Amino acid sequence: MTGFGQAESVHEGFKIAWRLKSVNHRYLDLSLRVPEGMESEELAASALLKTFFRRGHIDGWLTLSMEVISAPPLELNEPLLRRLLSLERVIGEHFDGDGMTRSVLDMGTLMAWPGVVSERRMDMIGRSRESGFKQVILEVLHQAAQALKEVREEEGRRTRLVLMQLLEELQGSMTLVGGRIPELRALLKEKLRARLDDWLATRVDEGRFLQELAVQYNRMDVSEELERLGMHCQEVRKLMSLEEPLGKRLDFLCQELGREANTMCSKSQDGHLSRLGVEMKVTIEKMREQVQNLE
Repeated sequence: MTGFGQAESVHEGFKIAWRLKSVNHRYLDLSLRVPEGMESEELAASALLKTFFRRGHIDGWLTLSMEVISAPPLELNEPLLRRLLSLERVIGEHFDGDGMTRSVLDMGTLMAWPGVVSERRMDMIGRSRESGFKQVILEVLHQAAQALKEVREEEGRRTRLVLMQLLEELQGSMTLVGGRIPELRALLKEKLRARLDDWLATRVDEGRFLQELAVQYNRMDVSEELERLGMHCQEVRKLMSLEEPLGKRLDFLCQELGREANTMCSKSQDGHLSRLGVEMKVTIEKMREQVQNLE
């Protein structure tokens, strides 16, 4: 579920840009950052993203800036200009008749005077509250979300291939375990026969002896766990053939696979079977890690 998507557009002198970054997360967790004063837009943006994604931690950034095409727009501070001209007249009247040359402000001096001519600043936040502006913001977010979704889908396709390889490894280990079961049953039979000989020699309580034999057999037999593992693997393979979000269901199935593998390892009293069980647990853990990359 990792990926990056971005989009931008120009609307009435503003450049609107959305950037989205996604990382793995069990559920959908949105963290959006918008310019101060536009917090109300977060709700609409969150609602839109929820139509695209179901899992993952997604960071989103909205930035607004003025579109720079040529020179920045300029504006004249007319009240300040009139004040300067008025002061010029007052000063001129003050020095008139004293034999001093009256100072005259030329156009260059006036334009260079601080604050007379300045860049025109546009009210981005105020404009962003207009319905048309809001619609453009969501349209740009839609484009960024679509770009992120395509990246995540490509990652999902690669992840599915890896999962299928791991599933093949797991089923290969299960086949080896299944091939070992007849030999284990033969060993168990020998142990039970030795117990029976001891019973015949010591004349212990028959009911208690049979109960102990049943308990020992149940502790050592892993055929039920192997059968359930096979059922879960079939369900995983079935889900992998679907073109829909399946991360949560696969995550649950991996938990069930891990539970059966743990039970099998705890019941095993055979070194070879224990090693196979450990390999299966490692493979299942790899599968769980890969599942976190799926929607």
